[in-house]
Amino acid sequence: MPTPQSSADHDVAQQQEQEELSLFDSIKQSLSRVLFHIKVFVLAFTLACVALFTPWSFLTLPADNHHISSMILLSGYIGLLALYPPRPNRLATLAGWLVVVLSPLAGLWAVALSFGGVATLLITIIRQRKLEVSRFPLLLIAALIIVLLFRMDTHAIPVWFGIAFFAIVLIGAFIESWHHLRRQKALRRQQQIAARQQAEEQRRQDEALAEFAEYYEQLAQITSYKSGMTYEIQELVSQIEEKTQAIIGCMQADARDVTPGKLFLNRYLPMLVKSLERCISLKEHNANSAQFEEVRLLTYQGMREMSTAFSEMHQRLLDNDIDDLRVDLKVMNQLIRSQGFGAKHDQKG
Repeated sequence: MPTPQSSADHDVAQQQEQEELSLFDSIKQSLSRVLFHIKVFVLAFTLACVALFTPWSFLTLPADNHHISSMILLSGYIGLLALYPPRPNRLATLAGWLVVVLSPLAGLWAVALSFGGVATLLITIIRQRKLEVSRFPLLLIAALIIVLLFRMDTHAIPVWFGIAFFAIVLIGAFIESWHHLRRQKALRRQQQIAARQQAEEQRRQDEALAEFAEYYEQLAQITSYKSGMTYEIQELVSQIEEKTQAIIGCMQADARDVTPGKLFLNRYLPMLVKSLERCISLKEHNANSAQFEEVRLLTYQGMREMSTAFSEMHQRLLDNDIDDLRVDLKVMNQLIRSQGFGAKHDQKG
């Protein structure tokens, strides 16, 4: 048998194990995020090299291009981090990549990923209705890159691109808000359905309790009278209580058992309560008389016969369920045979 000290030691060991697992998970998540940053930087560096050293005629560099190489690298790194946060949103990411695709067409290929990242961040902020602390530096740096682009060329951003950018952000935010409202509406509908189901179940339980409340009250009276009886009579009364509970259970499980069960309980439970009540009353006034001994013997015989009657009634209700099961199995067997199943098995037998 474990002692209190051993139980305490076991709890301490479990707590230490949980702390170690939590620390291991934290280290694992940190390493995973560091690896993600390394991958993003390598990808941004690769894209910068491709953009700078590939002679694509449809891509034009903004004026004063001595800052372009660093701008492309920083734009790619910050933009990719903004496009793929720890908890990405699919719609915001798709909108961001749409801006990335449109940026080269506007001659903004050098900062395409920054524009895409800003679009993703703005949609995420509107969706969450707050700016996370970890997202603020990305938004600030991406905005500074765009400001730097304006300093290099005040006409670097075409009007149509600005309109398209804000249209994508607003449409993405609207769609995300619409999806959020739909999810909230669906959640409220599910909660209402669950509440109605719970209320209906509670109502059925209350109705069932109200329907059989009279019997439970009589059982409570029987229990109070039982303590004043001899041990032999108490055993018989306990059996009657058990069978009464079983009969009520049968009535709750099968509506067809309600009528015979009620007829039985309405007839015999009041008689049982009255008999026990009179026996207790006689015992209080004639506890030592020879006449009461005869009353006690008659009570014992009556309780024994009553216990037998309650047991038989319960068994009769169970037999009805068994008969129903036999009928169901017979019908199922006939249906299977009428469809030609089981014939081969019979031939083999």
